[in-house]
Amino acid sequence: MWGEDMFIDMCLWKVLKSRREDDFRILMEDHCAPPSGWNSCTDTTVAAFHPFKSEDAYLQCLHSALASERAGTMQVKQ
Repeated sequence: MWGEDMFIDMCLWKVLKSRREDDFRILMEDHCAPPSGWNSCTDTTVAAFHPFKSEDAYLQCLHSALASERAGTMQVKQ
């Protein structure tokens, strides 16, 4: 009944006994008060963007993130 994020969190914590290190700067999450335009996926200081519920939305984010990285652009969140 969990989504993939909760599943991997519980697996890492309960099964593999991994230590959790919270760094809220590396994940841009729709449900955690992100800055305007977060879903453009162009902030190269962010390691992951979540959630994208359709394949098209995910692929658009992926292509934007890769293009930003290749171009060396850095649009840092304010």
